[in-house]
Amino acid sequence: MPEVMGMEFGIHYEPAYQIGGDFYDFIWHDKDHLGMVIGDVSGKAISAALYMASLTSQLRSRAGIAKTRGKLLSKVNEAMLQLGDDGMFATLAYLIYDLERGSQSHSPRSGQFRRQRAPD
Repeated sequence: MPEVMGMEFGIHYEPAYQIGGDFYDFIWHDKDHLGMVIGDVSGKAISAALYMASLTSQLRSRAGIAKTRGKLLSKVNEAMLQLGDDGMFATLAYLIYDLERGSQSHSPRSGQFRRQRAPD
């Protein structure tokens, strides 16, 4: 959980299975911008968990260089399309909180990331 002066975070996570694709994360874009993501990956068990791990890794690795949520989610979607496993997808909501201004911006609708086979 991130430590932000003047804010408290609370999480309750209760998965349907021991391993799955539901996820949340806090991602620092820089010292003044905190990203918060909540999502769900299609499927169950280990395949959903692996897809979720790939997705959160992509979000974390690109958050500091993407200037907007739209650019971040677009770049992550492009990267996820390069992976195999046809039919896997994730739906998520992404919010960026600006600590300096005390304001937030969020994705106007949830993003959907679908793996598709690249054309031969």
